[in-house]
Amino acid sequence: MAITEHITAAAVRHPLVTIVPETLVTDLAVSSVPVTGERVCVGAHVLNRRTRERGTIAATRGTVLASGGLAGIYEHSTNPPGFNALGSSAA
Repeated sequence: MAITEHITAAAVRHPLVTIVPETLVTDLAVSSVPVTGERVCVGAHVLNRRTRERGTIAATRGTVLASGGLAGIYEHSTNPPGFNALGSSAA
C-alpha cells in the first residue's frame, strides 16, 4: 500500500476529520473578530466538481488545508498524478 493510501485511510478513520469527495476549495471563508477586528479563517467556500453546486463548509475547530501536491513540481514524487499544489494558492 502506498504512503498516500495509508495517510488517506488514517484521515478517513479520524473522528475530527471530514472528507468531502469531489469538492474543490474556491476560497477561504473569513470573518472578523468583533473586539479586535482580526480576520480569521472560519471554513471554506467550495465547489462540487460533479454537480457544480457551490457552498460553504464552516469549521468548528479550525481549518487545515491538507492539499498536498507541492511535490508534483518534482520529477519523482510519492503524490498521485494530478496533485499540483493548487490548495497552496488559497492560503
